[in-house]
Amino acid sequence: MIVCGVDIGTTNLKVSIVDEAGVSRWTRAVPTPRMPSPSGAGVDAVQLVRAIEDLIIEGWTSVGQGKPLSAIATTGVGEDGICVDRSLTPLDHSIPWYDRRAVAEASEIRDSEAATTRAGIEMEHTRTGAKWLWLRRHQPALFSDSTWIALTDYPSVVWTGRPFISETLASRTGCYDVAQRNWIEGLLECCGAPALPEVLRAGEVVGRVQDGP
Repeated sequence: MIVCGVDIGTTNLKVSIVDEAGVSRWTRAVPTPRMPSPSGAGVDAVQLVRAIEDLIIEGWTSVGQGKPLSAIATTGVGEDGICVDRSLTPLDHSIPWYDRRAVAEASEIRDSEAATTRAGIEMEHTRTGAKWLWLRRHQPALFSDSTWIALTDYPSVVWTGRPFISETLASRTGCYDVAQRNWIEGLLECCGAPALPEVLRAGEVVGRVQDGP
């Protein structure tokens, strides 16, 4: 049995092929494909998936010995995300988590009546919730008939055709109750959150990889 792990980092993208004993048989890291822009180098999620798939194919060709991959798991940046349409096509590049455009929005949310400690983290400009409010004000068309997908989850969403958000990434939005394990509706409203997919807990199987085009 062999499995694949994908680490989508702020700086680097890493893929490892691991055997049944937990031994890494092949690992390669490349720079995360960020797109330069006036607002800070965001990620083209389609280009990101292509880069990941190229690495997986390279690693499997090198050490797979014809065995199928039993599983692929992704981890990575927690706050970056994108709006996708019904065909799961991104409507814009992701905003980097470290981008400071939502500083004022984060302060406004912290000072609002919706502010609560239930999220377990303070609302800062790095949180997805603050970016949602900024996008709602500056690019509202993105939220029309779309769904929010975390960048780390996007490859699995594309491969399986199942929109979801990992619970660990839901918690990074600043709008998720980590004790009750559900969304904080008042904060979602305050942040102008887009439509959100189902939440999956760590270790849950998303689905089977679909055939490509």
